[in-house]
Amino acid sequence: MALNNANNTHCIVVNVSSLTADLEMPAMYCYKDLTVEGVAVQNGANIPADNTNYVKFHLKNGSDIIASFDSRASANGALVNQEGKLMTVDAEKSTAFKGSSLVLVYDEEGSIGLTNASITIWYKTK
Repeated sequence: MALNNANNTHCIVVNVSSLTADLEMPAMYCYKDLTVEGVAVQNGANIPADNTNYVKFHLKNGSDIIASFDSRASANGALVNQEGKLMTVDAEKSTAFKGSSLVLVYDEEGSIGLTNASITIWYKTK
């Protein structure tokens, strides 16, 4: 029985740490064709749903946005201390091919920042 096939979900955790400025960072190298099935963000402190002070994440493959999160009240909403929150995955852009490099883009507005944050990515290889 193969341990690395389309029936098995894999997961990686990207340590984002404590950020107080916008950042673009490598998240994952695709060693095989894969489909991203889910992405979650977790933070070590509360970030309220606020339209002035908020954070945004995008998981990108080139110019394609695979998943996104926005803590504004009009979008995904608040992050609660130590609780994961699912990012919105675009199913039409969730496939990445062998040799692709996925990038995590972080953007903040106002006087807010992350505390010991991480991103978890679930995927299946093809």
